[in-house]
Amino acid sequence: MIIGICGPSGSGKTYYSKKYKQQLESSDTSVIVIHIDNFYKGIKQYNKNQIDAHKKGILSYDEPDMIDIEYLIHFLKCLQNGEHVLMPVYDFSLYDRLSKDKWITIKDKYDIIIVEGLFAFYYKELRDIFECKIYMGTPESICSERRLNRNTTSRIGPDGKNSKEYEIEYYNKYVYPSYKKYIEPLKQYADIIL
Repeated sequence: MIIGICGPSGSGKTYYSKKYKQQLESSDTSVIVIHIDNFYKGIKQYNKNQIDAHKKGILSYDEPDMIDIEYLIHFLKCLQNGEHVLMPVYDFSLYDRLSKDKWITIKDKYDIIIVEGLFAFYYKELRDIFECKIYMGTPESICSERRLNRNTTSRIGPDGKNSKEYEIEYYNKYVYPSYKKYIEPLKQYADIIL
C-alpha cells in the first residue's frame, strides 16, 4: 500500500508521516517514509532560467518543476516491486543534491510506503500511485510560524541567509503564492483532510 501525504510547508507532513509509521509498523508490517524533499533537482538538472535565478539568489524552490518527478516515479515503482533502488539525498545547506555515491540504497520490500511532500498530489502519475491520499489542512498562520521556526534553526543555506527577515521575505514572495496557486487546490484529491 502507498499512502500520499500532501499539504503546505509547515503543515505537519513529516511529523504525521513519522507518527503513522510508528502506528502501522509491527513485526508483521514493514513501513518506510519517503520525503519528496529528497527528490529536489540538483543544480546540474536546472534549466537555463533556473540556473540564472539560482545565480541571482532568486530561485523559488516552491515550484513543482523543482522536483525530479521522473526519478521519483521510477524510484517508487522500484520500491513497490521490491527492487534495489537508490534514493537521492538533498542537502538544504548546499541547496543541492549530494553526489550519487552518497545516495541511500534501499534493498527491502515494504508493506506500506508513505510518501510526503508539498507536491505529492500535483502530478497525476504520482497521485494515481497512492491508494490513500491525506491532505494536511493546517491553518496557514500555524504553517507559516512553524516554517519560520524550522528554517531559522535547521535550514541554513550556503550564503548564511537564515535570518527571520530573510525567511519572512521568502515566505511572502514564494511560499505563500505557491501555496495558493499549487498546494491549496490539491485538497480536492484527498481522501482524508486533517
